[in-house]
Amino acid sequence: ATATWTFTGETGADMTVTGTRLTLFSPEIDWSEGFNESIEFKTSILTGTSGAEQRVQLRTKPRYGAAFRVVTLDARDSAALDALLFGWQGRVFGVPWWMDASLLLAQANPGDTTLQVDTTGRASFEAGGLLMIWKDQHTWEALGVQSVSSGSVNLSSQVVGTWAAGTMVVPLKRGRMADVVDVDGPTNWASVFQVSFDCEAV
Repeated sequence: ATATWTFTGETGADMTVTGTRLTLFSPEIDWSEGFNESIEFKTSILTGTSGAEQRVQLRTKPRYGAAFRVVTLDARDSAALDALLFGWQGRVFGVPWWMDASLLLAQANPGDTTLQVDTTGRASFEAGGLLMIWKDQHTWEALGVQSVSSGSVNLSSQVVGTWAAGTMVVPLKRGRMADVVDVDGPTNWASVFQVSFDCEAV
């Protein structure tokens, strides 16, 4: 968006605003427990008097669920996790599909609309979807996906930061967390959280 400010006798006060209206669940997955994906279809079964069945697809796309564990091991990361849950728990998150993560094959620079990334066998990179460029829990950028090929992703928005080759690129789905969450605090500076999401179709 562009905000135009008019001041008498002054010029050059226009302001360009870029951003994605999405809050990421950005803490890194603890791979010791893995990433659990669930896929839910919805079908109506109509049974005739002869016993024959007709199955009717009620959704064009399945709904996905995700569950994984995160562990924060310092005060800053644990505080950020607490703030994320307190401030956004009842709303829609960008949920990283960690198992389909890939690495940047070339540096991404501000203004770029294409990322060089291997998407082969990674079905969660999809047109109309979302992805994040992720360095750590506090350093990331969310972007829209316009189209996907085996060696690149075309974006519907421009890259804002500078990201070196080898930085992780992770597809996202939109999802909601459970109404009640349970975060373990083995110490006052560490947290262990088993999180689950019900995700929306693209």
